Amino acid sequence: MTKAIYIFLWIMTCFAYHSTAQVHIMDTASTITNVTMHAQTGSWETVKQNKGITIKYRSIKLGKSTKTRELSTHFTVEAHPDSILAYLRIPEKQMQWDKGVKAVRILEQDSISWITHTMYNIPFPISQQDVVVKNIVVKTENKFIINITSTPHFIPLIEDVDRVKHYIAQWVIFPLENNQLDVTFSAITLSKSYIPKFIKDPLIQNNLLKSVKAFKLILTQNK
Repeated sequence: MTKAIYIFLWIMTCFAYHSTAQVHIMDTASTITNVTMHAQTGSWETVKQNKGITIKYRSIKLGKSTKTRELSTHFTVEAHPDSILAYLRIPEKQMQWDKGVKAVRILEQDSISWITHTMYNIPFPISQQDVVVKNIVVKTENKFIINITSTPHFIPLIEDVDRVKHYIAQWVIFPLENNQLDVTFSAITLSKSYIPKFIKDPLIQNNLLKSVKAFKLILTQNK
């Protein structure tokens, strides 16, 4: 859900009609929790389960007029936390599993954060899209979190490419017994979509499922 499981896979699953005030919440929040604590949230609805991978949505309402959805995917895998971090942070490794990505590059990085520019692999006739995000790793005694926020003005816009401007996501990784990890990716975006949900949702969900399966396989093989 950067990045990654990142971030594509659902950017067109959400739709929004939003006021300037509510967009400000997305622009200034540093974590996805900062957004949801100011929102009216619906109940989670599971839309797909396969081979230990769960994909679900819930409705999000900010203020009186901003409506969108939060996407979440959950799975467990036998892997080391550092291995997950590498496959989320290193572009060449992300490209091995993230089916929705055409190109990824690091724009800036230090020991706990990095800024990434991602081009999505979106079929014609849908317009091409990209996103620039800052990723920050937060480690605690029993888990680590990657907070992801869009930084659309970090680099100039690209001609004929629509940049995702309002995007926030999070990876949460809990160590379990027997070298297992509990992994959850969540994401919210504000964007206008003119494609009906009944058309786009199955495409996005299937792509996400393929990506997570590939991610789990690679992690298991490289644990």
